[in-house]
Order: sequence, then structure tokens, then C-alpha cells
Amino acid sequence: MHYDAGLVDTFLHPQDVAYTTPAVLALVRDAGLSFLGWWDNILRYAEGQLRPDTALFRRINAQPDAAIWQVMELYNGGIGQHTFAGCLPSRPAASYRIHFDGEAFLDYVPVARAKEVQRPAEVPAGRAAVQRGQLPVYILTPHASALFRQIDGKRSVRECAAAALPSLSESERVAASRDAFRYLWRLSYIFLRMPYRA
Repeated sequence: MHYDAGLVDTFLHPQDVAYTTPAVLALVRDAGLSFLGWWDNILRYAEGQLRPDTALFRRINAQPDAAIWQVMELYNGGIGQHTFAGCLPSRPAASYRIHFDGEAFLDYVPVARAKEVQRPAEVPAGRAAVQRGQLPVYILTPHASALFRQIDGKRSVRECAAAALPSLSESERVAASRDAFRYLWRLSYIFLRMPYRA
């Protein structure tokens, strides 16, 4: 954008095709592939862009993922490119589709993409401030802070929860882990490695 050729290539390229989120999903489908996922979920989910205590956040998050992605693309308005992956449809969805329903997510292994940074003075002690590169700093809840500090790329969500939240009941640990790890994954501040199943 700082030189003539860049402007021409960006706005006047005769073969350029601008893709919306539904067009990306159609492209993958028309290529005979299954949609695997986005590289940066922070651009696709409300967690990184809206306050969770708003009616808009709740209404958006009540939609299926594809609708959330489309709404957040329109809300964001500044996604310059779509970075995603597809796979052969013969690959079982259970081997790559991240979901937080049920308790299967407890076997995922979280891998940090962000690091804990200096906590702003106004944030209560015990709460972690995390950041990835130039992305915003997010202040985690006390439970999410304790869980984030257990991530080492080897322990499962279940193991992180047992170490971080020993005073909670099993059902409370599952609920707190689901909320925290879904939030961190949707921010793109962690990857979730699924257990290998042949």
C-alpha cells in the first residue's frame, strides 16, 4: 500500500477475487474438501472483539460456527485475507474438529501461543494478563489464569484442571475448563492438540 504497484495489485488486479467467509466455505466444498479450520480464530469469534456481558455477544454466540464467522467478518470489516486449512473428506471429523460439547475436550492437549505479560496495576492479583505478538492483552478470570499457568504442551486439559483447580468438584472443574479453554482457543492464544486415534 506504500507504492503504486502495490495499490494497483490490491485494487485493480484483473484476476483478483474477493472472498467472503461463505465464499471460502463454498470454495473448500467445491474443491471436494472438508473445512478444517481458521489459522486465527480471534478474527472469527466474538470473544476477541465484543464484551461478553452484552446482548449482542450472547446472540452471536448462540449461532452455529459458520454464522458466527460470517457475522464477525462483517463486524470486523478489516480481515485482509482468509487463512484456513482444508482436508480430504475421508478424514474423520473427530480427528480434527475442535468442540467443547461433552467431555472429550478434556483429553485435548493445550499448547500456548501466547505468554503471560506484566499485569496492569489495576488488575487484581492472581489474574493473568496474556498476549500473543502484537495482538491485544487479555486479562483472564482467576480460573482461566490458574489453568493457563499449567499449560506446558504435554498435559491434557484434564491434567491442567486437576493441578490448577483442586478445590473444585469434578463438575465444577469441567465447567471452568470448558469456559477457559474455549475462550483461549477462540482468541487464538492456544492451540489444542487432539489425542491420536488410529
